[in-house]
Amino acid sequence: MPSLLAAPTLNRFRRAARKSRAILRPGFITGFISFEEYGRTHPGSWHFARLGYADFPPIPRHFGDQTVDMRALLQPAPDLGILQVEGGAVFGIEGWPFTSSGELLIDATWYNEESSKFINKYIRTQPRYMPGICLSLATDFGHNNYSHFVLDCLPRWELFQKCGIGIENIDYIYLPKPMDSACDHFLDVYGIPKEKCLFTRPEEFLVFDTLLCTSFPGSKRNYQSWTVEFLQSPFPTPTGDKRRIYVPRTGVRRIENEKDIIAYLRGFDFEVYNYEENPDEQSMFSEASVVVAPHGAGLTNLAFCAPGTKVFELFPSDQIRPNFYTLSHAARLSYSYMIGQSVGDRSPDSWGPSPFDFHIDADSFKSAVQILIGEAKLSY
Repeated sequence: MPSLLAAPTLNRFRRAARKSRAILRPGFITGFISFEEYGRTHPGSWHFARLGYADFPPIPRHFGDQTVDMRALLQPAPDLGILQVEGGAVFGIEGWPFTSSGELLIDATWYNEESSKFINKYIRTQPRYMPGICLSLATDFGHNNYSHFVLDCLPRWELFQKCGIGIENIDYIYLPKPMDSACDHFLDVYGIPKEKCLFTRPEEFLVFDTLLCTSFPGSKRNYQSWTVEFLQSPFPTPTGDKRRIYVPRTGVRRIENEKDIIAYLRGFDFEVYNYEENPDEQSMFSEASVVVAPHGAGLTNLAFCAPGTKVFELFPSDQIRPNFYTLSHAARLSYSYMIGQSVGDRSPDSWGPSPFDFHIDADSFKSAVQILIGEAKLSY
């Protein structure tokens, strides 16, 4: 494993940063480059943490008439680690990382190989020089989405720790600002020193002597067991034997007949989860034997469930994503799903989250819940 400062000296890093400031300027996006491509022309820049993977979970169980090939929605992941970039820069609320010549480092982003389709924003901000070494844990959407903060940002800290570079070598830690007290508490729980933290900001453009750029922790929507092991590591072993939880959505993509769904579940002693009333989210989910929920960020806390917990995810027909199918497999949970009909239709090439609520067939839902509860009873 190369030492952080083994190849170029710190003075060379600073010279590179000064040179990069002459190159990096408003409108400076010059191209898109992978970690592997950068490493070929910058020997010693790669710090390995974890092997890549191409393994996908088994076909999940479904209830109801509609089904989908979840595995077809997944992608393999390259080897994971940290890229050491002399004179590297970061930009904006998403914290996009760039080389000193203005190329976006796509392996750090959620978009990866599709970056050129979605990241084409003209940068109007003048770059600001920050002397020293910065570790970037920044991730797309981490500033306003609990799921992306927990699952796509925090595991980058584990990749840094696996590389063995040492926090004493780091001047700044760059990441999304925690959106609530629960996310802020995670910084303490995982030992991320707040006194070194710089938080992403809209339109901010920073250049460092050295940027340590973390891989996106896997491939998008395909979570691995190491992510769950890391997230659970500071907490007591989950029990999974005390609670049944329903996680509602707020805003768009709600279940049209949710009142009937909740009334039925209450007959089986389900609690309706409210993150504002239950600040200790990890503890609550660690006690769950059954979790039922429409697709959304509320299912992020499956990462803290006990192996064997029954998970029943409810999808709108026009937004089926494998995030929590793979997270459930990584956590050794028992996953099932049902697809409900969305109340509106989008074109097949639509991108982004659906704006439509959806309807769940009551009879199919009730039958599925009875089966899952019966299995959960046998499990404990």
